[in-house]
This record gives sequence, C-alpha cells and structure tokens, in this order.
Amino acid sequence: ESFTEAYIIQRPFSSGGSYLRKAWILIYTLLFSTYGVVCVLQFGHGIIASLESKTFLEEVLGVSDRDLEVGRYEWGEIVERMSEAQRVGRCRVAILPGRRSGVD
Repeated sequence: ESFTEAYIIQRPFSSGGSYLRKAWILIYTLLFSTYGVVCVLQFGHGIIASLESKTFLEEVLGVSDRDLEVGRYEWGEIVERMSEAQRVGRCRVAILPGRRSGVD
C-alpha cells in the first residue's frame, strides 16, 4: 500500500459509509463548487470591465492599447483627453451624492 492510498476513499458515497461522512463530503463539495462558480463569475466580470475600459479609451479618448503599451501617453495626457471629452459632451462623469472627497 502506497502512502497516498491510505488517504484516498475509493467510493465515498457507497452504501458502506456512515451518514456523517457522507454529509461532510456533500458539504465540502457544495462549498468548493460554490467557491469555483464565484471565482468564474468574478473572472467574467473582470473581463467585461476590461473590455469596457478598452472601448472607452479607444472610442472616446482616441488612445489605442498599443499607444499605452509603448508609453506614448503619460497619465496626465489621458486625464486631459478625458476632461476635453467631458467638456465637448462625448462622455459624462456622474458625481454621486455623498461620494465626493475633499469637497466641502
């Protein structure tokens, strides 16, 4: 018998096991399955947010991802382009009540 065979249960849901062991196996399976689903959903949300940011940079600000990779623009230039786009009405920035910092 190898080292790992002592820790592996061949048929965990077979009729020979105790009720408590089956319950724990089911709880752990549900717990980790739920965790896996949440991770996949978060990953999908991150992909969608990244695509929205890319679209905003390219379509509204006129900055391609290649320009960002090679460092063609500094952050200050991106902020200036965003301010200009807001001034001419190409994009709107919503300021929500109670979310302003440093403004009294």
